[in-house]
Amino acid sequence: MEEKAGLILLDEREGRRRARNVGLEMTGALGILAQADRRGDLDSISSALDRLESEAGFWIGPALREQILGGSE
Repeated sequence: MEEKAGLILLDEREGRRRARNVGLEMTGALGILAQADRRGDLDSISSALDRLESEAGFWIGPALREQILGGSE
């Protein structure tokens, strides 16, 4: 809020809840990947999601994965 950031990057539940409570606009890693896919900056969003899970230990639920992939590949 002090920095007057237009958007903050958060993936953990408690941080997102607190940001929402004070009216901050946010996105997470998946939002960044979805934006990159819409811009055509990714060869495959599915591969990017796979790598996020396998290399970074990021968990993506099946319903969320399907939602993200629904508009692409």
